[in-house]
Amino acid sequence: MTGTRAAEFLREMPPKEHRLVHGEDRLTRLEANMRDQIVAIARVVMFAGSAGSLSATGGTLIATSQRLICLARKTDAMTVIPYSDVEQLQVVGGTKKLFGGYEDVYLMISKRQGAAPLRWGVGSDPHWANRSVRAILDAHQMCVLNGGAGAEPDDPSQS
Repeated sequence: MTGTRAAEFLREMPPKEHRLVHGEDRLTRLEANMRDQIVAIARVVMFAGSAGSLSATGGTLIATSQRLICLARKTDAMTVIPYSDVEQLQVVGGTKKLFGGYEDVYLMISKRQGAAPLRWGVGSDPHWANRSVRAILDAHQMCVLNGGAGAEPDDPSQS
């Protein structure tokens, strides 16, 4: 994985965060088949369901210039969300607590088709998480400003 954008992110990642990222081989294959540029990689916990039956799935978040890709840890399932399908991204948390430490960082994803918003916990290291979500917000904003222009994303599920 030397010399790739993914390798660069993994080298820069705090050790605790890097240990929670899985599937580096799969990440290498995925990056080799993508035309869009990786802008962030972080650990992610995806929350689904209602308050009575909430489930959480851990994985690796790969944010690119055109989409969000999440590789689930246990099932190897892949979730792909093109920015063109996203109505709004919102960051919740990540601020410094009164008596030390930081709040967890959550990325709230509202999709255009009226589906229930997604809530993803990003990163285990607050500084890395904040850096990652800022890169995601910037990439989404650029995609919106360009009208979704750029290279048509290929199908990462074929990797």
